[in-house]
Formats: sequence, C-alpha cells, structure tokens
Amino acid sequence: MENVIVAGIVDTRTGEIVETTVNPSAKVRLSLRARDELNAEHGKGTFAVFEFNSMGGMGNLDYLRRNLRTDNPDALKAVERLRARYNVADTERAMERVTAELTLTQSVRDECMAMYEQSGDAQKRAIVEDAFSDELDGLQDELNSLRYQRAQCLKSLRSLEETAQ
Repeated sequence: MENVIVAGIVDTRTGEIVETTVNPSAKVRLSLRARDELNAEHGKGTFAVFEFNSMGGMGNLDYLRRNLRTDNPDALKAVERLRARYNVADTERAMERVTAELTLTQSVRDECMAMYEQSGDAQKRAIVEDAFSDELDGLQDELNSLRYQRAQCLKSLRSLEETAQ
C-alpha cells in the first residue's frame, strides 16, 4: 500500500483535490496546513482534510458531502475514486496477511502431523488435526470473504473510473 493515497486536502467550493499523501503519519501535517494556512487565508471550512484509514470523524466522505459548498453532485468523484483505490489496496493487504497466516498455520500443522506419522499413533494425529481444523477453516473463510470483498471493491472502482471518462 505504499503508493496508495491515504489522505488529502479538498477545496469544499469545487471538490478539487489540493494535496494528497501516501504516508499515514503525514495526515497531521495536512490537517495543520488546511487549518493554519489554507483556511486562514480563504475562510474557515473552505478546505477540508479527507482520510481513508480512519473511523468516522471529519475525514470521511459523508462529512465532506455535508460541508461541500458547491451544488455540483460530481464534486467529490475524484475523492471517491481515491477511496475506492484505497479500499482495493487495503483489502489486498488484508488478503496477503491472511494468506501468510494460513500458510504458516498449515505448515505448523503439517510439522506436528509428521511427528506422529513416524510413530504411527493415529490417535495423537487425530488430536493434532482437530486442534488445527477450526483455525484453518476460519482462516480459509476469512480469505474467501476478502476475495469477495476485493471483487466488490474492484467493481466499484471500475464503475467510478468509467463515469470519470
């Protein structure tokens, strides 16, 4: 996700994106720039910061829509496209994490099973299999859910990009 925009400043009069960042720790700098420089010069609320990796608050799209100073319904389309790209990247990052966890869990299970393969102790192998079964099923379900979520995010992104052309 290193090249995915996570925050930016938008002009509430036009919806124009003034500045963006791919660095989550730079969000504070954007907030300060909007408050101390841009809004100080152009009037309070003229510029707003949006964030994609935060819960609620002033950086979400609903907040921006409520505080938009234009009647143009497409004013935030560029921000919506950036959010859709962020959602795709965020879902792919989660998929990578779950895939790595699934692979590691399978590897550990296989190593444990191999210990009892040589001894021929079927009862201990069954206990090991049962111990890992729920975790592996849960991880596989989570991965399948993330794949579906990514497909939905990609569909939304394609739709937004088609309307932009």
